[in-house]
Amino acid sequence: MIPLMSLMIGAYIITRMMIFLLNKNPDQFKLGNIINKVLATITIIITAVCVVLIFSSSTSFLDIEEEIKPDEISLKSKKVESSKKPKEKDIEELEQKQAYIDKIKILNLRVAEAQFGGLGVFGEIKNAGDKTLTEVEITIYFLDKNNKPIFEKTYHPVLVTEFSLGDNKPLKPNYSREFGYKPDDIPSDWAEKVRAKITNIEFE
Repeated sequence: MIPLMSLMIGAYIITRMMIFLLNKNPDQFKLGNIINKVLATITIIITAVCVVLIFSSSTSFLDIEEEIKPDEISLKSKKVESSKKPKEKDIEELEQKQAYIDKIKILNLRVAEAQFGGLGVFGEIKNAGDKTLTEVEITIYFLDKNNKPIFEKTYHPVLVTEFSLGDNKPLKPNYSREFGYKPDDIPSDWAEKVRAKITNIEFE
């Protein structure tokens, strides 16, 4: 297509140059008109061919676009399916955690004097299931005289990370671990009573 367009432009330039040269000689005026008409006809033919080629290429391009669209849709559907898989996995993992939480027991929960003064919350975590735990998170609720929660704190009696201090070991099946937690900023109407529940776990 590009060579034809170049030929068309060249024919137009040559036509104008010949008309200019022939018009300078009155004897050759008729001959110039004939050549002008011939070259004009050639120019029109080349132009028509270029238009047809341009139209044909644009039509084939649209056909290619039509062919690509189903592939794009299938790729998008694959992305949607792949995005659903992690969600299903998360739901399954959450259900496993919820089922296993019932196998973790909080024993001997009490409020007592802490080692360096003040009151602390003490107790024991028992893994009564068959899996090893790398994290156990409990939420401690501080109660008023009517046994209603007025304050809460989360605490990890089991937490295995490279940044953990103290006992940095997982909790094996049928093993127990004592814990002690000294809270800060407790409201003044706390009745020195607590309640606690397991709020998150992680398996090894």
